[in-house]
Amino acid sequence: IVCIRLREEASVIHNNHQDIIKYLTIDIDKFTPIIPLFQKVNEFIDHALISNGKVLVHGNNGAANSPVFVMAYILARSNLNAEDAHRYVASRRHCVFAPEELNRQLGEYELIQRSRVVQTPTEQEARLAIKRKMDENIDDFSSIIS
Repeated sequence: IVCIRLREEASVIHNNHQDIIKYLTIDIDKFTPIIPLFQKVNEFIDHALISNGKVLVHGNNGAANSPVFVMAYILARSNLNAEDAHRYVASRRHCVFAPEELNRQLGEYELIQRSRVVQTPTEQEARLAIKRKMDENIDDFSSIIS
């Protein structure tokens, strides 16, 4: 489970069942640059999916912060751009509303991802494994959308 929560929600949103569920908790506020956090979340999701696990990405209301992290994952691991990733997530989670600042950062992240020309063999293998999984069944993404 990836928990994206505002810092002030830490006392309300807890990670229960840590003995049986693996968590990644990301605490943010409205001024937190989220681009550096995308890679950490992407690696967590990759690890779970490669291990044939399932991933739930959630926040307090599931409409803004958590969908943006799912969009970032999709655009980093596929040929979709930010707009198409947003459209895909919104088609699965109809209440998605990413604030302007989050959309801006997602757009910047897309440019960063597209400019990555050279990859190490390990990065290429990981991307190909995820791409194969995506090609086999695009609905695999439904397991990471809350």
